[in-house]
Parts: sequence; structure tokens; C-alpha cells
Amino acid sequence: MLWLASGVGVTLVVVAGVAVFANSGDETSGDDPAAPTTSVDQADAPDPLPTNPAEEEAEPEPVVDPWESIPILFYSGPEGVYRTGTGFFAQFQVALPEGWMRAFPELPDIVELSPSAEACETDQTSAACVGLITVVDSGGPSVEETTTAIRTVAGVSSSEPVPAEVGDATGVRFQMWTDEPSATVATLGDGGRVVMSRTRIFQAYVLDVDGRAVTLFVDSPAESPMNETALPVLNSIAWRDLN
Repeated sequence: MLWLASGVGVTLVVVAGVAVFANSGDETSGDDPAAPTTSVDQADAPDPLPTNPAEEEAEPEPVVDPWESIPILFYSGPEGVYRTGTGFFAQFQVALPEGWMRAFPELPDIVELSPSAEACETDQTSAACVGLITVVDSGGPSVEETTTAIRTVAGVSSSEPVPAEVGDATGVRFQMWTDEPSATVATLGDGGRVVMSRTRIFQAYVLDVDGRAVTLFVDSPAESPMNETALPVLNSIAWRDLN
């Protein structure tokens, strides 16, 4: 797969200025509306005691949405909880079991969750690579149209879609396989591709997340169970816009 990365920079400039003006004039009478109104007694009154800063009520801290405060695509939180940032449309959090990690972290437009990144990169037929989950913002206007587009890819066969739900997002799921050496099942806007081969089976989930189709591909060796490893990870997914 080929991918493009992007970066974000922010510059903040603060400028402050204070101007003080004083006017002086000739004699002013008591009837003059511009005459000073401060009496001698008021002028001679002692200055108020300085305020103890410790006694002043501290201003409340601004409320920060943790989703918006993460400009990067993916970060690690406590106890194996991970969350996508503002660089990924379908923002979600997921709990990864021990040994799981994000594969290909340099890819900016895709999230791949792997039970063994090393095994998946070096030997995709190994049992250690069962359940590789790829989350893609399909960009499609609907679950139905996206499902049709994926199932009609040349050289790819699939089962009939059935209703499915992942993290309160509803849609459909179906299996995919191919007899070709390789087949591209999804193409991203930056030119990246999701590719399967004849040695792999995909379980595809096409979901409606905030009115936009999002696809999850669960990638496993053809002879291995599909969701035995991936199901706990799928069940832990929580989409931001549906919380």
C-alpha cells in the first residue's frame, strides 16, 4: 500500500497596547461641566489596602474537548486505550489487548490495528496475523452505495450483506475473497489502496458514522477463524459522534 502523510502547524501572535491621555486647561469654574468633581476630602482619603492575590478567586480552567485537543491521527492513552485525532474523519477510541498495536503508524489516512504488526508485515499467511483490522473513511454518501462499490470490484467475490453493528454504528457486514493474486478493494483520496490476495479472507463492515460511510476490513488467512481474535477489539470501539 502507498500512503501520503501530512503535518499541521499553528502560529499564535499576541499584541497588547495601553494608551493613557491627560488633558490640561485654563481656569475652570464650579459651573463648568468639565470641572473636577473630586472633593478635597475624597482626594486626601487613603488608598485602599492592596488585595491579597491568594484571596482572589481563581478563574475556572477552560473546558477542553479531548477529541479536539488531539491534532495527530492516533495516540496512546491509559490502559491500552487508543484514540484517533482530528486528522481522521471517523474519530473513535478502541481498547487493544496485550500484544496488539497500530500497524503502519506513518500512514495518515488509515488506521490498521494488528495483533502482531511484525507478523503481518513479514508473513501475512501466519496465524499471528489473524484479525488485522483496517478502518477506512470510505467517503461514500451511503452504506448501500459503498457496499455495492466494494462488492462489485473486479475479481472479488462476496457473501450477501447482513445487518451489523460496531460501537453503536449500524450498517452491514459480508465476507470477501478472491482467486486473483491480488485485488484492490478500496482506494483512498490520496492514492492509498486496501489490497487483498487469494490467501486472505476479508470480513467487511460498512457502517454509517455521522451520515458518512466508514468501512472496517478484518483481514485473516483464508484457513483461519475470522473474528475470534478481532471480535473483542471490534466490540471495544466507540465512535465520537455517537457518544
